[in-house]
Amino acid sequence: MKILQVIIKNLKLLTRSKGSALIVLLGPLILMLLISLSFNNSTLFNVKIGAYSDSYSELAESILSQLEDEQYKVVKVDSEEDCVDKVKTEVVQLCLLIPPSLQITSHEPITFYVDDSRINLVHLIINTISNKLSIKSEELSIDLTTKIVNVLNDANVKIAEESPNLPEVKSTLTLTESKLSELDSAISGLESTSSISSEISNIQLSLNVSSGEFSNLTSLVSALETKISQVKSSSEGVSSLVSQISKEKEKVERLNSALSSIIINIDSIEIKDIDKIVNPISSEVRPITTDSTHLGNAFPVLLMIVLMFTGIVLSTSTVIDEKTSKAYLRNYISPTPSVFFIIGDYAFSLIIMLLQMAVIFIVTILATSAPFSYIELLNTLVALILISSVFILIGMFIGYVFRSSETANMASISVAAALLFFSSTVLPLETLPVTIREIVKYNPFVLGESLLRQTILFKESLQGSYIVMSAIILYISVLAVLTYLTRRLNKNI
Repeated sequence: MKILQVIIKNLKLLTRSKGSALIVLLGPLILMLLISLSFNNSTLFNVKIGAYSDSYSELAESILSQLEDEQYKVVKVDSEEDCVDKVKTEVVQLCLLIPPSLQITSHEPITFYVDDSRINLVHLIINTISNKLSIKSEELSIDLTTKIVNVLNDANVKIAEESPNLPEVKSTLTLTESKLSELDSAISGLESTSSISSEISNIQLSLNVSSGEFSNLTSLVSALETKISQVKSSSEGVSSLVSQISKEKEKVERLNSALSSIIINIDSIEIKDIDKIVNPISSEVRPITTDSTHLGNAFPVLLMIVLMFTGIVLSTSTVIDEKTSKAYLRNYISPTPSVFFIIGDYAFSLIIMLLQMAVIFIVTILATSAPFSYIELLNTLVALILISSVFILIGMFIGYVFRSSETANMASISVAAALLFFSSTVLPLETLPVTIREIVKYNPFVLGESLLRQTILFKESLQGSYIVMSAIILYISVLAVLTYLTRRLNKNI
């Protein structure tokens, strides 16, 4: 029963102020509603891809056209260095370096430059871009394979057309060889007619021709006539053989022409490498910071989380403790200006946070052996002071707005959670609709994370981030005025 009374008493204290009750009950609901409405999609919006090539070929242009759609916008830049710098400053989310005069036969890969500190966005973009490139690569692979298949089909048709002629040519050549052998034998037989000349010479020397010699002469003449008849017959066969050889020569020439055409078609295939046929477009991913570790990439985000929660919660608690202390009334009625109390609370919170940052940096440097120059440390220190000031003033403003410590703590945690959720820590800002993203990109957490990435990861000077610094300084000015006015309002009340 007593426990129930304690619970009822706490509820009465909580609901004594309508503002406190609304913060406790509606704060988480409103936060979840905003997050649900903003991130209720699975696509990216208005992602910019920087592209550079010394010479854009037709293939390069077709790849860029393949990448560009409603979600992705391709921006051509003037140099590789400019492309990488735009990734660092978040003007583009990805840098695409295309080899000059890119062709299917090119061996140089397409290079992606990414910011590994935004690991959740990098994975989403690379997966999507890789899928788009895979589609283009598959199209090229199909074209190459189709060309090879067409060459093979053409070779198959031509060989099928000419192959039946080969046995016929072989048979004809065999017959021609046989007939030529017969002709050679007939011509060789003519050599025996030399005896006729000898016999005639003997007749011319002898005036008395005997019947036996005359008979021999007659026999030789008959043999000569027979041989001559054979030669005439063979000469007619030679003409036929010449005609057949001419026809077979035409067949051989057609076969040779078909083979030459097949060889030319095979030589026209530019890509014969199997890996190149399977994957015509190769790519590689390079980080814009080559010497950074996973801890180094995540360090700005981790640092921002510590800065934000410590700054908001600590300064809120400091103000609430002051308001609930016994000396609060005495301080209010004292002639000391309110600005001194505000500066004192601010300085106290800032000193505590800088001590925390010093411990974190010392441990990180000792653990990772990361080199730091004095200029880099100075730039980082200035960035930390500016970022811490924003969150301290947010916490002080919350502390002056709410009266009870419970409500103020709940409000400070809710504000910190909202700033965290509407950043790239949980989901990339590119998943937000364009209108909402234009507002969220001025989130103090997003601005601070960007500034720390520039100074810690990319070793850039603060001059290069003057837009971000201007926005942070504007936040400090507005919050300082609001904090002062809220304290004065509480004093008047």
